[in-house]
Amino acid sequence: MMFAQMDFEDATSWNDNDSQALKLNEFVDLNGDRRDDFVRLYAKHDYSEIDGMSSEFKACVQLNTGKGFKIAHNCYAKIAGTDDEIVTQDYYGDCAL
Repeated sequence: MMFAQMDFEDATSWNDNDSQALKLNEFVDLNGDRRDDFVRLYAKHDYSEIDGMSSEFKACVQLNTGKGFKIAHNCYAKIAGTDDEIVTQDYYGDCAL
């Protein structure tokens, strides 16, 4: 089966070798149709005195249609700032709503 693809950097792709990030890849039946759906979560928070703070969050839910996967939820958020304020905020997909 093929996973659905997205147009922007999103929760369907990230660096699995990143040991600093919290990652979850799980197959579970979310909608009761007895097909395993795919849930993927990623969260990372970095801080340095030079660069300040940055956080990244990605979440994707792909429902199993029996012929492939259809994206039901997709969120990508990235936030950067200093100790005093948030400097940039970017939200894509369902996070942007």
